[in-house]
Order: sequence, then structure tokens, then C-alpha cells
Amino acid sequence: MTIQIIIRQADAVETGPPQTENPQLDEGLWRAWIEKNEKRDKVKLARRVKVLAILLVLVAVGALVQRVAG
Repeated sequence: MTIQIIIRQADAVETGPPQTENPQLDEGLWRAWIEKNEKRDKVKLARRVKVLAILLVLVAVGALVQRVAG
């Protein structure tokens, strides 16, 4: 007994991503995604700057304490 697999031409052809009916909607979603990422990047940068400033202050205070004590 043999099993035959028949692939129809329509099933075998891969199509690209489905085209949306409203390209302005896609553009709006893309811009919103970009803006969201820019805001997130700005928040992360501000957080890094704050942490770096705190570490710098702590190192400066530690160096000052060592000079005064030593």
C-alpha cells in the first residue's frame, strides 16, 4: 500500500505578507512604535545618567574621606 501526497499549486506557492487595505494605518502604527521606543530610550538614558552621577558622588566622597582620615 502506497500513500500519495498531492500538493496543489496554490498551496505550494508562498505569498508575501498580506497587504492591508489601509497603508496609512500601517504608517501610523509604525510611527507610534518608533515614538514609543524613543521615549523608552530617553528614560533609560536618564536613568543611566542618574546612576552614574550617584556613583561619581559616592566615589568622590570616599576619596575625600580617605584624604581626611589618612
